[in-house]
Amino acid sequence: AIAHFHTVRVNQPASKYYTTEVLRKLCDLWEPRGSGLTNMHGSTGDIVLLGTTTDNLEPLFYELTHEMG
Repeated sequence: AIAHFHTVRVNQPASKYYTTEVLRKLCDLWEPRGSGLTNMHGSTGDIVLLGTTTDNLEPLFYELTHEMG
């Protein structure tokens, strides 16, 4: 059983739009670390990554901050 089910919010880029390349990279990082489901937060433009376990949070954060470049 899953004890914790986390969501991760990724802030919108400073340019206020996502390129196809960035969206693909983000989805490629998310697929093995979480559910693969995403949601766009309408009022902020953030992408919400839905559903991962606690063990995946730190590796995902590292990849988002070091590999997304």
